Amino acid sequence: MEAIEIIKEKIINEDIEFFNSVARKNQGWRVKDWIYRKLTFEFGTIRVKIRKYVRKIDNKYENYNVCLSLFKDIKNKNIGFELRKKVISLYLNGLSYRKIAKNYGISHTEIFKIVKNHFPHSLKEAKIINFKEFINKNENIYIAVDDTYLKVRQGQNEINKIKARIINFFALDKNKKPYCKNHLIYFSSPNRNMNLNDLVEKINSVIRNNYSEEANIIITGDGAKWIRTLSKKLSARYILCKFHLHSKFQVIFNHSNHLKKELEKLEKITKFNLFNILYTYLKNHKYIEIFNLVSKHWDSIKKCLSEKRAKLLHDFAYYVHLNITGLSEIEECDKNYYGNIAESYVSHIIKSKTKKFYSICNIKTIIQRIINPYDYIKNNIEIHIID
Repeated sequence: MEAIEIIKEKIINEDIEFFNSVARKNQGWRVKDWIYRKLTFEFGTIRVKIRKYVRKIDNKYENYNVCLSLFKDIKNKNIGFELRKKVISLYLNGLSYRKIAKNYGISHTEIFKIVKNHFPHSLKEAKIINFKEFINKNENIYIAVDDTYLKVRQGQNEINKIKARIINFFALDKNKKPYCKNHLIYFSSPNRNMNLNDLVEKINSVIRNNYSEEANIIITGDGAKWIRTLSKKLSARYILCKFHLHSKFQVIFNHSNHLKKELEKLEKITKFNLFNILYTYLKNHKYIEIFNLVSKHWDSIKKCLSEKRAKLLHDFAYYVHLNITGLSEIEECDKNYYGNIAESYVSHIIKSKTKKFYSICNIKTIIQRIINPYDYIKNNIEIHIID
């Protein structure tokens, strides 16, 4: 006999046993009518005819059928446990409500309810892991930090932006591969800045309780002001991501014909090619010289370069000046150096799971997709929402 028929027979037999039981009569249940129940499982759908019972207690009527007791701990009782797990897994891994509904013959509204009701269970999976047994006493713990922004649905028709601040903890093995990874994610409105003292306290708590009380903290980031401040408050060493530095430089010096003419004009005044000398400084890690050169020749630069390019160069030189510690404190030749990988974590933990072209989700669904207990990768994530 197929599994689907076994389930159907069990429901019918349960109904017959309850109908003939002494307990039914003692509890005051009487038969009101016959009803049909459609139950959907991963391996098929059944339609079963059972009795509907009713009783009156304290002038209030109560209804009952055996499906309510057979599936008493389950919401969406007309959908089997294994199918609900399958539906949640498919949705959290990217399939749309409507596609799942079409595949299994369930309304997309019902699928939405299943995913929504699963949120508390997903939160239980969101936890930081203790790696103390794998970490040496004075080992370096790297913290790669970044901000990203997502579209989020608030209500039926309102769509807003939300900021996700991600704090990634990891150590490096002998091959300089990250291991013992944990992730903190804070969601807030774009203009809401989290109290850095609270963040420092939380980071110290994670380090102390899950790594080592005497660990050496190294912050990596893109040079934003809050990252520099965070590094100082943690008394940590700081590494600026070189990718951002070179990207800003390439935007200014884009090898266009306009740039070539501007540089030639400037060279007649300064007697040197601005691109060549700045590129040499950048290549040889002479960052202070970059700021000094731009400052010294700013009047000539402003006169010869276009207004937009001059502003970009000014901002670039100032960016270098502000992040001089992150550029020189741990040099690339240092054994403790490690480039910023926060953006790769943003990409595979947040963006790849939440940015779907066909849907914009509410914050609870976004969190479920990030945690995703049905994903084969365990991300060791803790999530907070800042109101």
